[in-house]
Amino acid sequence: MSAILNAVGVTKLYIRGAETVRALDNINISIERGDMVAVVGPSGSGKTTLLNMLGGFDKPTNGSIYLKEFEISNMKEKELNLIRRKEIGYIFQNFHLLPTLTVRENISIPLIFSGKKEDGRVERVLEVVGLSNRANHLPSQISGGEMQRTAIARALINDPEILIADEPTGNLDSEMALSIFNLFNSINQQEKTIIIVTHNLELAKKCRRCLHIKDGRIE
Repeated sequence: MSAILNAVGVTKLYIRGAETVRALDNINISIERGDMVAVVGPSGSGKTTLLNMLGGFDKPTNGSIYLKEFEISNMKEKELNLIRRKEIGYIFQNFHLLPTLTVRENISIPLIFSGKKEDGRVERVLEVVGLSNRANHLPSQISGGEMQRTAIARALINDPEILIADEPTGNLDSEMALSIFNLFNSINQQEKTIIIVTHNLELAKKCRRCLHIKDGRIE
């Protein structure tokens, strides 16, 4: 495997009133293509900040983030948007589905922004996440696990190399959480690189690698 994401000397500072908060402190990480990595640690440890850096949604105060040969931490927003649409699928804890759109329509949204043809893609990802029979339902008509599967399908629709998930099982019961992790494992076997922030240590053990972060540092 070869590295697909690298964080080199990444530090992130936030100014909060008279206080300077060091959210990340000289982080160095290399994530290999096809890896499945869990990021764990206590609340406030810097997990989500790190995820946002790796996904190109925030920029470090110091240091660099590389996605393949691109230094994304140094890109202008327009250029960064194009890279993110092509390379990264992001999955949120709270699903972020539009309530007036069906499962199929929610999944199709990234295609509209990227200007790609549907070309049977939606049906394929519906099958991957096991929602072919729920495609015409609204979010209010499906379970929490099915909503997260919809969000995963939406993240997959542009066929990105990397999936980034922030507490994807945080709002699910243990049975549904295990089902979602099993789905991630299945997707990972298709050579997708997956990075997951989670509080669930048992589920984190199902990943190939686990990064422990505390007080902004990798332990």
